[in-house]
Order: sequence, then C-alpha cells, then structure tokens
Amino acid sequence: MTIMKGIGTCLWLSAAILCWFFEGGKAMTVDEVLSIYQISVRVGSTVTPPGDGVLERVARSVERRNVSVRLSDLADELNPEILDGEKVQAFLEGLPSVPGETLTRLRGRTLYLNTMPLGASQPVLASAIRQRYKLLLPAEELGEVVTQADIDAVIDADTARRRSSMAHDALLRYSQHVSQLDARLSAINHDASERATLLREVSEARWRCHAAALTWRDNLQYLVRIKPTVAVQQELQEANAAAKKYLAPPRTGMPARTG
Repeated sequence: MTIMKGIGTCLWLSAAILCWFFEGGKAMTVDEVLSIYQISVRVGSTVTPPGDGVLERVARSVERRNVSVRLSDLADELNPEILDGEKVQAFLEGLPSVPGETLTRLRGRTLYLNTMPLGASQPVLASAIRQRYKLLLPAEELGEVVTQADIDAVIDADTARRRSSMAHDALLRYSQHVSQLDARLSAINHDASERATLLREVSEARWRCHAAALTWRDNLQYLVRIKPTVAVQQELQEANAAAKKYLAPPRTGMPARTG
C-alpha cells in the first residue's frame, strides 16, 4: 500500500512538472529552465542567478565584461576575451531544447560562459547556434562552477580562414611595434617617469600580440578539426609558438583586468 502511494505521488509530481514545463503546449522559456534546475550563469566574475529577465541581466554582464577587457587598436573579433552578445543570447535561448538529463547534471551549478565558444573571435556563428546545438559536459563529476562545458555547433570554415589570416597579419604589425618599444625602453637610462610610461605602453602592446596570437591559433585549431591539411597543421605550430612567446611580458607583467 505504501509503495503504491509512493508510485502515485511520483506520477502526480511528474504530471505536475510536465504541465509546468509545457503550459498550453508551449516549450519552456529560458527563465523557466534556469529556475527549475537552479542553474546560474557566470560571465567573468559576475554570476547571474536564475529568475526573471535572465537574458537581459546576462546581456548587461557581457557588456560590462567586454568594456573591461577591450584593448585599444584591436578589433573585438581579434580579442578572445570579448564575448559575442548575439552568440550568448542564442546559446541561452537554446537551453530549453537541451535534454533533461544534461540539465539535471547542471542542477544547482553555475555555467561559466567565458570558457565556451561564444567569443567574438571564434568561428561558430550565432545563426549556427540558433539552429540547434548540443551542450557537451565533461564525463567526470561536475564542480560547483562548470568551466569545461562546450557546444557542438557548425563551424564556419570561411570565417575561421578569414579570422586566422587577419590575426596573423595583426600579430606581425603588433610584434614590430613591440620591438620598436623595446628598443626605446633600452635607450632610457635615468628618466623614471618616461620609463614608467613606456612600460605601460609595452604591456598594452604585448597584450595585443597575445590576443592576436591566440585568435590566430584558435581559428587554425578549428580548421584542423574541419580538414587537417599539412599546411594548416604547420601553421598551427607557428601560432602555438607565438601564443607562448607573448604569454606574459618579460619585464612588465600583464595589465590589471577587472570583471
């Protein structure tokens, strides 16, 4: 008798949840999905808890984050720190289509968007994300903040080729500028004020090199996934070396980042 009551309660709860999920035959909204599974969304250091108006709140977080990591004289599409607001929106709007078992694994956790292919520099287009994507989670036990989630969406090969070429050309320009600044820095002897000003300029220039190198490398990695030709693989080795070279300025340290 107790078992039958338990089964009846489970069936009642399941029916109630289904009615909640599909009220009037309509799919769940983003707010409903995140609230039911208690999933938060993190952009930079800002966490957006579930509730009403998640899309708008996350959009504001994305813009604040982008302002804090934007670099002068560097296009957003060459800066891997910049999130694409349209891609983020497309991803969030697709969450109601994610299978329940995947959402269940995310229950009570925070999804970190910065580690997903939603950046302005990446060749996964918002239109491809809107057409439907597969949310990929690591097989191991998830932590409180999910930093290794990925999405399986169509890669735009033309965008990857164009962006890798743009990033490579930009890196050549920026690295020449760094060499010029390094030469000026070596020539300064006792003027502490001039040296401090130039050090900041060198740091910013190296940041641009680092961003361009990462964008070059990342887009080549996508091309290798599509068609691993010898030429692309060789170029990827060069891009990897460039990314390591500009990982951190040898004398200055990276500029402070917020957000």
